[in-house]
Amino acid sequence: MSIFHSHCDVSPQLQATQQATAKNSASLARGFRHRQLGMSSIQLVLMIGLFVLALTCVLKMAPVYIQHMNAQSVFDSLLEEQSTRDRPFLKSEIRSLIGKRMNINQITIMALKDVEIEKTSSGNIVNAVYEVREPLIGNIDVVMKFENSVTLPLAN
Repeated sequence: MSIFHSHCDVSPQLQATQQATAKNSASLARGFRHRQLGMSSIQLVLMIGLFVLALTCVLKMAPVYIQHMNAQSVFDSLLEEQSTRDRPFLKSEIRSLIGKRMNINQITIMALKDVEIEKTSSGNIVNAVYEVREPLIGNIDVVMKFENSVTLPLAN
């Protein structure tokens, strides 16, 4: 037992340091206990305000992005339909098909006048560049810019 006892002896100086550290930790814990009550009311109001702002942005912008994806699917469907035809679309046919499909899909974020059709040596390039302005809060608006494009080849 004396062998273990000699190894476990702690010097008086080390004991005093450990005791002082324990006292300091206890006094610090008592001091922090009063300050660690949680979020203040101002912080809570700010966090709720930021959450409401983020939620408002999502609710205002999500429908616009969904319509943008629908508009791109209209353009992609032209490419699919072109691949099944034996002759390329005429510009008037392209414009008519886009108008009909925008009407069916209830796409209101772009107008048919935003669609430009350019004939090149490789095919018809159908491009629509448009922006959507959505009111956010008061006089603050969110502006979203989009571009939909597809190249319809002249020959299959």
